[in-house]
Amino acid sequence: MASALTFKVGAKGGVSVYGLGRFPVTLYASQWDVLIAALPDLQHFLDVHRSKLAMRQSPPPEYARQTRMDRIARRVYDHDRDF
Repeated sequence: MASALTFKVGAKGGVSVYGLGRFPVTLYASQWDVLIAALPDLQHFLDVHRSKLAMRQSPPPEYARQTRMDRIARRVYDHDRDF
């Protein structure tokens, strides 16, 4: 992960973690508590199944800086060019 993780409390009281992927991961505090308590089990599960797991690459820096409209415009341009 190239970027640092950031945290935010949402309007409904959920805690969102940004920086893991395209969208934030949002859970309520009680859900985070359960997940944190299960970390040893989760780590063991990941270790046992590592060979079956997909690893996501971070997007290139230029992609991360593009706005959503930039990406849509690029797809439209690429699509029109294919014809």
